[in-house]
Amino acid sequence: MANQIDNLVVNDDTLGLNRTIDVSSDDLFISVDLTLQSGGILTADNIKRGTSDPNVALLAGNEGDIYQRTLASTGELWINTDGTTTGWVLSGSGGGSNVSILWTFDTTTTAADPGSGNFRMDNATPGSVTALYIDSINTNGLDMD
Repeated sequence: MANQIDNLVVNDDTLGLNRTIDVSSDDLFISVDLTLQSGGILTADNIKRGTSDPNVALLAGNEGDIYQRTLASTGELWINTDGTTTGWVLSGSGGGSNVSILWTFDTTTTAADPGSGNFRMDNATPGSVTALYIDSINTNGLDMD
């Protein structure tokens, strides 16, 4: 494989992790053992970076593995911890094209301004909701207009 690095040493306290880093034009994949080393140093299992949708079928890992993938084109951060090929979830951490904004849920269903920092639905049954009412001020007091 082109652009390949072997035997990456993560920290001087480790013996070196005999794993492969394959760097291609569209993808970066790092795989190391998830191990607690002396001095409390935790090494991660898998980090993936690429330009394609991470929800495509990837090789399954083991339950408890940690997978991270960042789409280079959007900056979206995807996480998988269940070891399956379909368990990818988009992180709500913001950054890239994803922004997290917080509002507090108001249980009232009245079609009106829900009040500062709140949002409400027009029906108490989520499957029957046809409208959301979101205040222009979020939970943190920031004007989102």
